[in-house]
Amino acid sequence: MFRVDSGEIVCLDVKDNGSALQLAAAAQAERPFGPGGGVVITSLHHDLLREELRSVVENFPDIERIHPLTEYLFLREGWSGMVAKEGTEAIRRELGKIFGTKEWTFFHIFRADLIFGGLRESTAELLVDAVSEMARYHGKTLIFTYSSRTAAGRRFRAAAAKRCDTLYRQTSRDTAQEDEPANLPAKVETERSPVLLISDDAQMESLHDLLFENEKSIAYSRCSFEELKKGYRSYLNEESLLVIYRSEEQPLCNRMVETIRSLAPNAKLVWISGRDSLRQSDRHAAIGIGIERIFPRLFDLQEYILFLEQILNSEFYTRRKKRLPGLEKVVTGDRDLLQSRMERLRRERILFCNIEMESEGLDECNLSRMIREGDAVFVDRQRRRLSFVLIDILGSSAAKVLSKRARDCMPDDKSEPQSGKSRERRERRVWQKG
Repeated sequence: MFRVDSGEIVCLDVKDNGSALQLAAAAQAERPFGPGGGVVITSLHHDLLREELRSVVENFPDIERIHPLTEYLFLREGWSGMVAKEGTEAIRRELGKIFGTKEWTFFHIFRADLIFGGLRESTAELLVDAVSEMARYHGKTLIFTYSSRTAAGRRFRAAAAKRCDTLYRQTSRDTAQEDEPANLPAKVETERSPVLLISDDAQMESLHDLLFENEKSIAYSRCSFEELKKGYRSYLNEESLLVIYRSEEQPLCNRMVETIRSLAPNAKLVWISGRDSLRQSDRHAAIGIGIERIFPRLFDLQEYILFLEQILNSEFYTRRKKRLPGLEKVVTGDRDLLQSRMERLRRERILFCNIEMESEGLDECNLSRMIREGDAVFVDRQRRRLSFVLIDILGSSAAKVLSKRARDCMPDDKSEPQSGKSRERRERRVWQKG
């Protein structure tokens, strides 16, 4: 059965108007917290929508239970011309009022391709952004239905994919599953991006397991280099979208790239090398043999995740962090607060590391300079220890990063005395003589 969680935003690729209405209504009816008040926003004329609803009732009688709880909002004729002339501000204000209505918890943007298809592409993207942001802000459930059979539908999918938690498509089927009513018009399946990690590095395996496992929009698998050699075709095929390679024993060579390319011609290939730093010539050489991007061994995790989200056209990790409001940086003497922060990060599958260091030589007033937004530090004054919780940073590089930040925060009088000449050079850098 097609289910949508509370507060989830999904895109559903349908074959026709009737299927869009039926599947969205079925999702509303199947929510574990009850149907709730729903809203359907459509550009169809009300007479046409009424005809579509009549045909749906014949195949899906349960819609009569949903219908009284649903408000139908019809866009005025010529509304797209008004937007083109006057801009998006007026419609954004109206959308704000609609999504802010407490009684309405479930929103269906019916045939988004028909709604946004008549707008300029940049304007359509602005409105898709506005609708998604308002749904998230107010905690509403939102379904965009569209048809990829239309050019406007394909453009809409490209614009909306990053904003949605899950992409679904309607597929034909001959028989109903045991747990599905026979009157459902078609099976709905999740669109998933196949990702393969080839690695013999335990830290990289743990990182990518956290990033990709249990992510509905990603079909994630991994294997070692030795497992790959035993059966390339077991792991690579034409549907592979992203291949990430990390092996200390076997650097990624031209021949290996050609083998992967022959089996997964549509995949983007990413190499996490064993080098601590990369030269520009290394990057050019990697691109020259067909590698999309090469990263050093200790890479910037935020940059890496942003790159993955762009390749997969999905903000799969950014969305998790957006579900953690109020995650500001904190300096605290409350250990329970630190433990609560770590439990919260584990629950939402946010990468973090916990590292301790001595507090000697560090002024507590400077601790906030050592951490970024979302980080926390517990000050144990009795033991003279500091316990840091740092998000989006690899454990292998955390100690080095903190040590550098600690040196930067040391008071001036703790640093080595400077000679007169070095002081003079420093002053000349700060004060420029006229």
